[in-house]
Amino acid sequence: MGGGASKSKGGAAAPPASIGASNPNPGPFPHVKAMTGMATVANNKKDAGLPNEDRAVVEEVRRAVYMYSVIDGHKGPMCADFLQSQLHESIKKQPGMEPLADELRDPRQALMDGYYEADVAFLKQMDAMERQVVMVDGTEIDITADLRNSGSTGCTALIVGNELFVANVGDSRCVLCRSGLSLNLTNDHNPDSAFERQRVEAAGAMIIRNRVYGDLAVTRSFGDRGFKFTKEEGGLDDDEPGASSPLTYINDPHTKKSPLTAMAEIEVHTIKPVDEFLVLATDGLWVTM
Repeated sequence: MGGGASKSKGGAAAPPASIGASNPNPGPFPHVKAMTGMATVANNKKDAGLPNEDRAVVEEVRRAVYMYSVIDGHKGPMCADFLQSQLHESIKKQPGMEPLADELRDPRQALMDGYYEADVAFLKQMDAMERQVVMVDGTEIDITADLRNSGSTGCTALIVGNELFVANVGDSRCVLCRSGLSLNLTNDHNPDSAFERQRVEAAGAMIIRNRVYGDLAVTRSFGDRGFKFTKEEGGLDDDEPGASSPLTYINDPHTKKSPLTAMAEIEVHTIKPVDEFLVLATDGLWVTM
């Protein structure tokens, strides 16, 4: 069983950025081999001189427990950078990650709560951000709002023995190769989904040009604070920093009143000898295939 992360958006393929292998000892399940490779490719952001907002995290949590995540930032790298360092930490501290014989107490709940808590922690950090400015041709430009409104999708595969738990928020995907055939273990969270469109509109938001408020292409994400205001709070908010915070969502991320959410969709799969490898990749790969 392997895991991979790749990104391609508007660019030609390049050699893998790094290749590695984690501990080959699979514990009590000899058909589960944790070997990992990561790759990134040239993309439209790099070509335009903008920072790459893709991130990946590979971790052996303990014997026979492995966690892999791909993170696809947008509107700047702030959220992606935060998740690269904090998403796994948020998941690991959940009660559901406590060892229980050769298993974990409740990996599914740990992923759900870990995603929510990472999102709320990032939103609070952005609310506390001090004013940020840059000088352009001698003119001071306030970029605080731009930094605070960054967001990201996320997809995590947690392998516990021969059980695979997949969490997804946004449009990255986790695909399993079984007997030479691909099996998609995630659903894209965007307005193309009738369920997602109905959920967003029921919360009082508008879908314009197949985007949330005509801007955001995904319907679930980390960050994106301006899209997490409820209808009662005034809906979409892009005011200056400090003007307001999406307090309903911050105080209760389970609320259905917020159009945008980091509520992870969880898939559970038992790994079998016919399962060959696993691919985690951001949307750029899938839209070019």
